[in-house]
Amino acid sequence: MSKLAPINKGIQVLENGTNFLSGVFLRWLKDLEKRTETGSYVPAVTNLVNISVATPYSTYWSRVDNVVNVSGRIDASIINGSGIISSFSLSLPVKTSLTTSESLSGSCVLFAGDGGTGCRLGTDTADCSGVFWTFGGVSELYYNFSYLLK
Repeated sequence: MSKLAPINKGIQVLENGTNFLSGVFLRWLKDLEKRTETGSYVPAVTNLVNISVATPYSTYWSRVDNVVNVSGRIDASIINGSGIISSFSLSLPVKTSLTTSESLSGSCVLFAGDGGTGCRLGTDTADCSGVFWTFGGVSELYYNFSYLLK
């Protein structure tokens, strides 16, 4: 550990020339780097309900401590007409055990060919997010959700 050397005006400076607060900040910053991650991935799409084709795009994610945030887009084509609930699941970038629908929360915006009536995010499986909505035609679905690592 570096020794503190007194200088004028009561500010203490480490022997290497940095002041004490800079040293604390640099240690905090290095610790933060260990606790954070970012990346991108193309999620696996499973559990298609009333969807003939689902095309995911590159999805961005970040983790700070035990909270993961995910943001991305998927295009989907339904099998049956408007008014039928459609759903799918997306793989998670950082695996965890999601045991209740409250384990993952977020929002999504739907741009639908025949008009969307809304969407929601949730989960009923251990390792993927579930997206549920009602729409017609081909839809672009943009989503953002967060979950806790356990």
